[in-house]
Amino acid sequence: MEELLGPKLVSAKGETIDTSTLAAKKTVSLYFSAHWCGPCRGFTPELAKAYSEYMASADSQAEVVFISWDRDEDSFTEYHKEMPFPALPFKDNKDRCRELGEKFGVQGIPCLVTLNSAGEVLHKNGRTLVDEHGAAAFPLSTEREDELKQMAVEKAASALKKLCDGTISFPIKAPEGAEVSFKELLGKYEHCGLLFGDGDNSDTSYKRVAKVVDEVNAESGAVSQVLVYLPWTLYEGGDHSPFADQFHSVLDISADLRTALRDVAGGQLGGRMYGLLQVKLFEGKDVPAVVAYDPGFQFIAGAGVAGYPWSKDKMAECAAADKARVEMLKARQTNLEFLKSEAGEDTMLVRSKGEKPSVSANLASLGDDGVVGLYFRCGHIHKFFHSHALKDHAHARSLSHTLTHTYTQRSLVPSLPPLHAQARRVLREAQDRGEKV
Repeated sequence: MEELLGPKLVSAKGETIDTSTLAAKKTVSLYFSAHWCGPCRGFTPELAKAYSEYMASADSQAEVVFISWDRDEDSFTEYHKEMPFPALPFKDNKDRCRELGEKFGVQGIPCLVTLNSAGEVLHKNGRTLVDEHGAAAFPLSTEREDELKQMAVEKAASALKKLCDGTISFPIKAPEGAEVSFKELLGKYEHCGLLFGDGDNSDTSYKRVAKVVDEVNAESGAVSQVLVYLPWTLYEGGDHSPFADQFHSVLDISADLRTALRDVAGGQLGGRMYGLLQVKLFEGKDVPAVVAYDPGFQFIAGAGVAGYPWSKDKMAECAAADKARVEMLKARQTNLEFLKSEAGEDTMLVRSKGEKPSVSANLASLGDDGVVGLYFRCGHIHKFFHSHALKDHAHARSLSHTLTHTYTQRSLVPSLPPLHAQARRVLREAQDRGEKV
């Protein structure tokens, strides 16, 4: 630890502490934070409270060290006064603080990186663990993390049982206004999706989710999936009530119901609790089980119907299929073969005036110095441009994720993938973590 942090630490009162004292601790967590960071100012009191409660116990095996990303020493000094744990002295250590961030891959603050006594990284989940468990998260060891995971599984099962048998009131209303129980929905539908929402009517994710679910039910020829909208948080200017006309819903969440739902989610939907949680009642079982977590609806938006029910196994299957398709497209770069159908038919291109150009006649014949620009755009671009267009939208989407926007016949330069539909929300999450965006 001395090699990593230097010989001396400083307490919030300005007292000098020998770094060598950390050798007796089972874990040392480096707290990367700064007073200018809003989310840091929000998390620091939680961490300070959890730390103080833990240190009051008889067997304190952990220590936390503040690694400041403040801009000046005065800011560091004032901010450190809010913390009951030691810090790396700011003076003469500003570069070291930044270097530690780089060494441990800190992308945003606040960040709590937990090390063992040898200075090896155990995990970077400290912030989440403290958020969810408070003082119970300490000593933030991998063993404690495993224990907490098992406790979360047990709490989720208990909460689901209480929601299913009515011990905890879970009043659900159908879009037409009739009241239905959670157990009834589980018995009628193959999967019941709990949609943790924020009332943001401008967010197209909700319409996308509803559309995919309609497609799932239409494709299966049965009632496979139902969605229950939960007004978990309220986005600025948002309104939960319109979603009651679109989904089954619970527009009034009691304190007991909120606690139970939080236990069921088990932190798998992120700090904002925004996303989809899939619940299924298996045949012969009295208690349902969570089969999929989809934070931010990223799986349902990305995989669509093909990813149903958006479980880890199904998403892995989709990822493998996508990878195979990508490799197939890469193998067909020569002479722009990727612009033909998978069967090799040269009938994929169309023109806005109804003409039917071909890859062989109109593109590949340009020669070695010819350049073909691929313009990726939502909508039917052939209506607006006198250009060739791929009429197979699925094929076009695969290309947009696989290939560059400009090609020659013999070279391929990797490009950035398209910006995800959730960009606005992702940026908001990044800002909350203190990242520069």
